[in-house]
Amino acid sequence: MPDSSQNIDPTLLQTVRDIATLLGNRTAFTTQAFAAAEHFGPEAIVQLKTLYHDDPMPPEECSGQFAALGSWLSARQFAIFEIYYHLGCAALPELRRVAFGENDWTQGNALEILCRLAAAGIDQERILEEIKCATADFREEAIMYAMGPLVSYEPTTPGLREVLTALRQDTNWDWAYHHALSAHQEQQRNSLLRQAEFAHMKQKPWWKFW
Repeated sequence: MPDSSQNIDPTLLQTVRDIATLLGNRTAFTTQAFAAAEHFGPEAIVQLKTLYHDDPMPPEECSGQFAALGSWLSARQFAIFEIYYHLGCAALPELRRVAFGENDWTQGNALEILCRLAAAGIDQERILEEIKCATADFREEAIMYAMGPLVSYEPTTPGLREVLTALRQDTNWDWAYHHALSAHQEQQRNSLLRQAEFAHMKQKPWWKFW
């Protein structure tokens, strides 16, 4: 596949890369995506939608952070769709095209953003109806890929619990919700354990055990 990033505004391309490196820091990630949406505007969508499967290798300075196969490509896709979220209504046609089009990992990204926009009150009734009608055609992986981030956003995003409750009337979404919630809670427990271990080691470094 040819690298269409060669025809993209280099500033936009670098912005996507910079946002992708922040994926593990939600506050910085969303803040920078919002700034990108404000700066580039809806006109950027025509370029962004050509970048979903390009630039598969991370910058050398990020190679350790994105060592897993496909992790950099995934991070860039999350960055692009987060920009779409902050573009709001202007991004709906592209989000619908991806969410209800061919099966692809980006289908999950699009579904996630559609749900978050619906939670914000943007075309909520229509989005929920469209998702419910199309659910039978979604792969299980697409629903899971959407639900992972949604579960983590649910406690702090007004309206999202109501959107997920509506979707969970379908058993496919309900199963995905409970699976993703369990994984998220396990991740939180592990994070708290690591923090506790680190705090303990700061109080009594390993060399003091000898």
